[in-house]
Amino acid sequence: MSKPLATIIHLLVVLLLACDNRFTAIKSEQSNHLQFTSAETSASVDSLFNTFILKFNKDTSFQRNRIKFPLKIKRMNLYNFHDTIIQIDNSSFELIDLQKEKYQSHLSDWVKKIIVAQHDTSAIIEIRGKENGIQVDYLFHWINGNWMLTEINDNST
Repeated sequence: MSKPLATIIHLLVVLLLACDNRFTAIKSEQSNHLQFTSAETSASVDSLFNTFILKFNKDTSFQRNRIKFPLKIKRMNLYNFHDTIIQIDNSSFELIDLQKEKYQSHLSDWVKKIIVAQHDTSAIIEIRGKENGIQVDYLFHWINGNWMLTEINDNST
């Protein structure tokens, strides 16, 4: 092989290796940026309860991740007026939609109210019916820097 041809091949190999290393560095930098953005998004989602609840209602996988399972559901027993407590796991949980502020039909009429505790460590979403006995509370708590649904109290009659 002639010397000029060997030099050209050597330069091509060096250029290809250099490009590959630069591509790997760019890919790694992008990956780090995506991880930072994801962490930053999580922190900003949880900074205010109202921001959190918007994402909770829109993203089903986010909702499942933000429920403390087994989820305690307390219902009033209308026969003896004592609470019945059941616990459900992730597989039997049906996703909930807390987006609506109010609902009105010939069978159901209710309004939603959000109450965030004074120290921003707990929040309640109250669903109250108008003359129909609907009374459901969704209890959220601030756990390890994240809002989590921890309990549902259904005192509907």
